[in-house]
Amino acid sequence: MSPTALPDQSTAHQPPTSRRAVANYLAAQIIAHPWLSMLLGFVVLLTCAAGAGGYHYSLDHRAFFSSDNPQLAAYEQLNNDYSKTDAVLIAVKPAEGDVFTADTLQALREISEAAWQLPFVQRVESLNNFAHVQVDGDNLNTDDLVPQDAQLSTEQLAEIRDVALNEPFLTRALVADNGQMAAVRLTLNMPGVKPREEIPTFVLALREQVAAAQAQHPTLTFHLAGQTIANQAFPEESQADFVRVWPWFTLTLLAVLWLLFRSLKATLVIYTACQLAVIAGAGLVGWLKPTVNDAVIVAPVMILALALADGIHLVVGWLQAQRRGHDKQAAMIDSLSRNIGPMTTTSVLTALGFLSLHFNDSPPFRVMGYIVACGVLFALLFTLLFSAPLLSRLPGKAPKQVPTLLEGDQRGMARLADVLERHPRWILTAVMLVAGAMLAGLSQNRINDDVVKYYTPGTQFRIDMDAVNAQLTGTSELNYSLKGQGDSGILEPEYLRAVDAYASWLKTQPYVTQVNSLADIIKRVNQVMHGDDPAYYRIPDSREEIAQYLLQYELSLPFGADLNYLLRLDRSAARVRVAVATTSGQALLSLNEHAEAWQAQHLPAYMQAPGASLSLMFAHIGERSISGMFAGMLASLVLASLAAAWLFGHVRHALTCFVGNLLPIGMAFGAWGWLNGNIDLGLTVVLGIAFSVVIDDTIHFISKYQRECDELQQSASAALRGALKHVGYAILTTSLVLGLGFAWLANSNIQITVNTAIVTCLAIGFALLADLLLIPLMYLWLDRRRSVTTAFSSSRSV
Repeated sequence: MSPTALPDQSTAHQPPTSRRAVANYLAAQIIAHPWLSMLLGFVVLLTCAAGAGGYHYSLDHRAFFSSDNPQLAAYEQLNNDYSKTDAVLIAVKPAEGDVFTADTLQALREISEAAWQLPFVQRVESLNNFAHVQVDGDNLNTDDLVPQDAQLSTEQLAEIRDVALNEPFLTRALVADNGQMAAVRLTLNMPGVKPREEIPTFVLALREQVAAAQAQHPTLTFHLAGQTIANQAFPEESQADFVRVWPWFTLTLLAVLWLLFRSLKATLVIYTACQLAVIAGAGLVGWLKPTVNDAVIVAPVMILALALADGIHLVVGWLQAQRRGHDKQAAMIDSLSRNIGPMTTTSVLTALGFLSLHFNDSPPFRVMGYIVACGVLFALLFTLLFSAPLLSRLPGKAPKQVPTLLEGDQRGMARLADVLERHPRWILTAVMLVAGAMLAGLSQNRINDDVVKYYTPGTQFRIDMDAVNAQLTGTSELNYSLKGQGDSGILEPEYLRAVDAYASWLKTQPYVTQVNSLADIIKRVNQVMHGDDPAYYRIPDSREEIAQYLLQYELSLPFGADLNYLLRLDRSAARVRVAVATTSGQALLSLNEHAEAWQAQHLPAYMQAPGASLSLMFAHIGERSISGMFAGMLASLVLASLAAAWLFGHVRHALTCFVGNLLPIGMAFGAWGWLNGNIDLGLTVVLGIAFSVVIDDTIHFISKYQRECDELQQSASAALRGALKHVGYAILTTSLVLGLGFAWLANSNIQITVNTAIVTCLAIGFALLADLLLIPLMYLWLDRRRSVTTAFSSSRSV
C-alpha cells in the first residue's frame, strides 16, 4: 500500500465482517462523505439545542432534595404545624466593649424598626422589643426590655444587661453570653410562588438597609446569616465562576492543545466540537424540563474536559499517521479506524459512570449527571461527524514543528517498557507501597455535610456565618414536635414536666446553646406571679392554673408576637426548639440520634417525635447520597469490566480494567482522607466523575495492547511496547489536559466545587500511575503465565 492510499479502502463498499472491518468501513464512509457527515451532525445539534429553554431554575434550598426525602417531609410537616421559622439574623458587634451601651441599643432599635419595611417580614425580634414579663398586682405585663424614647441611665443599662444575659430566650439567640454581639431576628413568610424573584428582592433590600446602618454607625460591624442569605449567596458565587474559572479554563485548554499539536486548526476544530457537545448535551436534557439550581453550573466544564479526550486521541493518531507518510485523508481514516472502537467504548462507559449520579439523592446532581453523560456521547458523535471530516478537508499541511513529546514518544515509551521488564518487582513494590499508604487514608474519611463549609473561607457569607456561629446560635437547629394526649393535652402538668425534663437533658448535650419550650414560659410566668420567688420556677400542679397563665401571657404579648412558633394552633402539640452552635452534619446527626434515643427511654410513645430541621436535612443528604453513589459506581465498574472482557475477548482484560479503575479512585479518596476527610454532598459526585475520568485511558491502553497481542500475535513484551508506542503519548496528553481542566475548578468560591477539583485531580494522577505502570506489569505477569500454561498444554497434547 502506498503512503497516500486509503487503508482498507475496499471496505468502504463492502459489508463489514468483523469489529476491525466495521471500524474501517465507518472511517472510510465518514471521510468519503464529509459534508453529509457534518450536515447530519448539525441536524442533531439543532434538534437537541431546541430543548435548552426547558429548564426550571430554582433558588429554593428544597431543590436539593427529592420529593420522597423523609427529612424534607418532616421539615414540611413542621412548617405546616407551626408558623414558619425561616429566619435571617442581622448580627451587630461593637468595635469595643459589649452591646449594652446607649448608642448600640439605639442602633439595634433603628435596625429593628427599619426591618419591618422589608418585603416578606412578618416578625422582628431584638433585645429592644423582647417581651420582658413583669407582674402588676393581679395583672401580667410584658413590656419592651429596652424602653423607647428614653435616656438610659447607667443603672438601667446594667439592669437590661442582667435580664438579657439571664433570659433563656435571649442568651445565645439574640445576645452573646458575653454580651459582645447582639442580633435582630427577622422571621420571613415568603409565598414561595416565585422564589427566583422573592429571594433576591428581600436579600438585596436587606443589604441596602445594612449598608445604610453601617454608614451611620461606623464603629459597628454587621453580619448577615440565615438560609435565605445562603440561597442568594450560592448562585452569586456560582455564577461568579464564569469570571474566575471559565476564561482561564478556556485559555489554558487552548494553549495546552496548541503546544501539544502545534496546529491551530486542529486545536480550534477539537475545541469547537467540544463546545457543540456542551450545547447538545444541555439541550437534550432540557427537553425533560427538569428543575435545577446552580449545582449544575460545573457540567459544561466537565463536558469540555472529558470531551477533549476523544479529540486528543483522534489528532494524535492523525499526526502519527502523517509522520508515517500518509496524506491527510488517509491519515484520518487510519486514526479513526484505530480509535473508533476505544473511543466509542470509553464514551459509553464514561456516560455510564455519570449516569450513576442517578442514584444520588439530590435532584440537581442527578440532572448534572444526565447533562454530562449526554455531553460525552455527543462529544463522540461530533468528533466523528465534525472534527474528523473537517480536519481531513481543511487546507494546509501537517505541522512542520512536531511536538517534542510526540517526537520522543517511541523512544520514551520504549525506555519505559525496558524499565518495566527489567525491574517489575521493584516497580510493583513501589506502586503497592504508594497505593497502600493512600488506601490507609480511607479510614479517615467521614460523611459530614456542613452547609457553611460549602463556601471557601474568604467568601462574605462564610465570614458572616463563622462570626455568628462563634458568638450566637447561627441557623443550625433541631426541632421536636411533642404531642399531648387528649383535648389540649399540652396543658397537663405531667406533659409539661416531661417536656421540661427533655429540655433540661438537651441543655447538657454538646454544642447545644439554647433550648426553647413551653415549659420555660410556664415556669417563668409562675415565678413572676409569685413575687419572682425562685422557688416557684417550676411547673404548677394544676391544669387550670397552667391554662390561666398561658392565656394571660398570650394576651400580654405585643403586636407581631405570638406563640404559634412553639404551639400548634389546635394546642395538640408543642415544639421543643434546640439551637446548636455547629453546622457540622456529623455532630447534628449524632445529637439527633441521642435525642431520639432519650425519648424512647423516658417519654411515653404518644410524645415521641423525630427531629426535623433544614440543618438536619442537609446533614442526612450526604449520607443518603454516598450510599447510592457507591452502589452505582460499583455497578458501573463491574459493567465496564464485563464490557472489556466481551469487547477484547478475554477475562484478563476484565481484571486489568477492574483493578486499573478501582485502585486510582480508592487512592484518591484515601489521599483526601489524609488531607481533609470530610465527605460532603459535592464529593458524593466525585465517585461518578472519577470513574468516568480514569476509564478513558484504561480502555485505550487495553485496546491497543489487545490489538498487538491478540490480533498481531505479538509476545507480551512486544505487545507492551506497541501499546505504549501508540497510546502512551495520548495518555499523558489527556491526563495533562483533564488535570488542568479540573484544576481550574479549584478557583471557585464554592468549597464543594474546590473539593471536587482536588479529588478528581488526585484520581487523574493516580490513574496515570496505574495506566503506565500497574496495568502493563499486570499484563506482563498475566500473559507470561498464560504463555507458559499454553506451552505446557501443547507439550502435554504432543
